[in-house]
Amino acid sequence: MKREIISNNIKIFGGFLFIIISVLELINLSFILFTPFEINGSSTAFAFLILQLDYGFLFSFILWFTLFMIIFFFLINGFYFLKISKNELESFEYSKHLFLMGLILLILTFFKMCIIYFIEIGEIMIGGEMIQLESALQDFNYMPIYSFYMWRLLTVSDCYRLIFGLVMGGFGLYWHLIEEKRNNLNAA
Repeated sequence: MKREIISNNIKIFGGFLFIIISVLELINLSFILFTPFEINGSSTAFAFLILQLDYGFLFSFILWFTLFMIIFFFLINGFYFLKISKNELESFEYSKHLFLMGLILLILTFFKMCIIYFIEIGEIMIGGEMIQLESALQDFNYMPIYSFYMWRLLTVSDCYRLIFGLVMGGFGLYWHLIEEKRNNLNAA
């Protein structure tokens, strides 16, 4: 493929969509945190319960803080993709950037999915019994129905990032090998 086509696709699918998805994820997560959680007839914000997971306060705080930081990194990454799509680097460096950014996206997206999994399997004490957070999200006696679907949107956005990271890393590796082969032929 031509470099201009790849750069244009990175600008659209990497830059603009990463920014839009990251902002939507932050808004989505904010709505989830301030959703009312019903316990024994009294209502409290979900944000006050998430730090009471059975992992302990500090580990729960680190999980949620890391989740927010990874989403912010993806937002910054969207702006980086807009900057890199301007074709200012030479082909060999550009291909290395594509490959490395694809790998970083894959690693951080898997890491984010692991954090979401740890949060989901965490247990909360409700009415004298321990309930997993995911079960509480699915039980509409505790939370409204939209909170479960909003929580699932975090995983759907990760699927997009995984596919984009695979495609970007694949194109970067392919392009890097072509440039390396061309450099070896020119040197010989």
